[in-house]
Amino acid sequence: MNKKNLSGTRNNSKGASVQGAKEEFSLKDSAVSVLLGVGIMCIAALLMLLVGSIISYSSADPSATEKYISLTALYLSIFAGGFATVKFYRSYPLVNGIFFAAAALLVVFLMKLILTGGKGENIEASSILSACIIPDALAAALLGSRRSHKIRSRKAPSFRKKH
Repeated sequence: MNKKNLSGTRNNSKGASVQGAKEEFSLKDSAVSVLLGVGIMCIAALLMLLVGSIISYSSADPSATEKYISLTALYLSIFAGGFATVKFYRSYPLVNGIFFAAAALLVVFLMKLILTGGKGENIEASSILSACIIPDALAAALLGSRRSHKIRSRKAPSFRKKH
C-alpha cells in the first residue's frame, strides 16, 4: 500500500520511501471529493442564478434572457464543481471527473424531474444539453489536475556599484 508522507514522498509496502510513486485508488476519497464537488456545484449554481435573476429582471424583457442565463449558470457551476472535485483528490483526475459527471447528470435529471413535475419536455434538446455536461465536467477535472508552477521572481538588477 502506497501512503503519502508529509514530505511528498510515498512509502511502499515495505516502508521504504519511493519518490514519484503512484498513489493507490481510494473509492472512499473519490466519493468524498465527488460529494464535495456536487455541493460546490449546487452552491455555485444558486449564487449564479441569484446574480442572473437580478440581471435578467433588471432588463426590459426578463423572459428573453432567462434561458441563456440559466444555461450559463448550469455549465459554469458544473465546471466549478468538477474543478473542485479534482482539487480535493488529485489522484486519478479522469476517473474522478467521470464520477463527478455522472453525479452532476443525476442531480440535473432529478432537479428537472422535481421542477417540471415529470412533464415531458423537448427530449432531443434536453438530451443534447445534458450530453454537454460530460465534456464540461471532464474538462474541468483535467484543468483542475494540472499542477501550478510558481513563477520564480527574478531580482531586479541593481545599478549600484559594488565596492
